[in-house]
Amino acid sequence: MRHIFVAGERCDTDTLKWIEKITNKPVIDHWWQTETGLAISSNPIGLETLPIKSGSATKPMPGFNLKVLDEDGKECKKGSLGILF
Repeated sequence: MRHIFVAGERCDTDTLKWIEKITNKPVIDHWWQTETGLAISSNPIGLETLPIKSGSATKPMPGFNLKVLDEDGKECKKGSLGILF
């Protein structure tokens, strides 16, 4: 099965669902920055394909220790929105 990869910032849910609908393919959202030259967070297809969750870039890639922080710089509880650090 082929996938569509959306790069850069997190893909919003409406756009992700639209891409899936018009292409009939699963959309893999991943987050990276030009300075890193590779994905920081993604679905590690090839190692293990994890369930796709709209609005999520899935898991940190090897070598990255990511935390989700609140506005005060404290780690958020699982499932909460915050700043990726």
